[in-house]
Amino acid sequence: MEFASGPLFEDMGRVITSDGEAQEKATKDLFEKLTVLEEGIKEFFPGGTPSINGEILGLLDILMCALFGPYKAHEEVLGMKMIDPERNPLLFSWVMAITELPVVKESTPPHENLVALVQFIRQNALQSCVA
Repeated sequence: MEFASGPLFEDMGRVITSDGEAQEKATKDLFEKLTVLEEGIKEFFPGGTPSINGEILGLLDILMCALFGPYKAHEEVLGMKMIDPERNPLLFSWVMAITELPVVKESTPPHENLVALVQFIRQNALQSCVA
């Protein structure tokens, strides 16, 4: 699987910070990369998602949590599903498993704060495009 988190992170950022046709293109690019990621999960973890060992997170788990942990806040601000259990079942179940760990729950900011942060980033980006 040839996949790098950098382009995925950039696409997620463009979805949040753009509007109109630019956002549509960024969304399409993001969904294409999520499909590649889903296929890679199938290839490298034939039994499904990687096993989560209690409180011990691997580097890949941390990366997935950083990229997709706040997906509910993204969805609330953007009004669209970023990761979907039907379109990306393995990624979705992996993210759900990670975000349910006590260590992740304890260190994750409240949902309202994440929503406010995503709104702030989006508004600033859209205002700077207009200015």
